[in-house]
Amino acid sequence: MLQMSFPAALNQQNSTVFGPTLERGGIDFPIAPEKTRQTYNEQGWATYGDIGYVDEEGFLYLTDRLANMIISGGVNIYPQETEDVLLQHPAVADVAVFGVPNEEFGEEVKAVVQLQAGTAASEELKRSLIDYCRDQLSALKCPKSVDFAATLPRTETGKLMKSEIRNPQPLPGGAGVKGGILYPG
Repeated sequence: MLQMSFPAALNQQNSTVFGPTLERGGIDFPIAPEKTRQTYNEQGWATYGDIGYVDEEGFLYLTDRLANMIISGGVNIYPQETEDVLLQHPAVADVAVFGVPNEEFGEEVKAVVQLQAGTAASEELKRSLIDYCRDQLSALKCPKSVDFAATLPRTETGKLMKSEIRNPQPLPGGAGVKGGILYPG
């Protein structure tokens, strides 16, 4: 049986989860030594970048990944929270939320949505999805823009491939396709 003791600070919402399961040197990014250094805390514990919290009963909840965090105007935004809200909308089959550059705030929230079969993409629906989020979240956590995709790429195990969604390959005429997703020009 595995027993773990969590520091009191981890009981706060969205602390980074570290663990003694890996010895120093177990995680190494050969072309990014700074990334390797940031993987370890002062005690030499490693993290895979999970963010979560421990509740009052001692249960650990993983809520997102540090690499997915959006920083807008100095505020940390966890995409999973926005994705969870959008997935409750009846028109949404799947969604990916991530940060895109914003001159004033550093980053802003963007959503790429796969619609339910038979639902037509429109500017009105984009506004409706943003308003839906605003009814449930602070404005800062809501998408400033929404794109639609025929499908969102996932690994064989079902993990959303956000890097492919963030960086579609450009095509002539300004459109882009990556991972089977069509991005209008």
